[in-house]
Amino acid sequence: MVAEQIRKKLNAHIRPETLRWVEAAKYKQMSDSMDDILRELEEGQTKITIRSETRRFRKPVTLVLGLNPKVHDLKKIAGELKRKFSTGGTVKEGYILLQGDFKDETKDTLIKLGFSESSIEVV
Repeated sequence: MVAEQIRKKLNAHIRPETLRWVEAAKYKQMSDSMDDILRELEEGQTKITIRSETRRFRKPVTLVLGLNPKVHDLKKIAGELKRKFSTGGTVKEGYILLQGDFKDETKDTLIKLGFSESSIEVV
């Protein structure tokens, strides 16, 4: 993605091993702030899909797809959603599964967690 390309270009021009230890500390601080900026950029580009399915024994589940596990802490987001809706759920292979039909409520909660409304699609 764009964030990874920017990170690679920055690392190609600035190498911490060539700097003195004081400059290396400044580089780390700059790198951390750059990671925060790139994470925000990545959040803006994330396309999140929320959909509902019926699983075994006609039990509804809500799936939250499209979150990048390298950028977002899926366990933290899933925990927040489970706590909010008082339901069970899990994180599996890059998506969040919630027990129950919570499509609209999930969108509102993700917006409150900092995701942009335009990047969330409810199917």
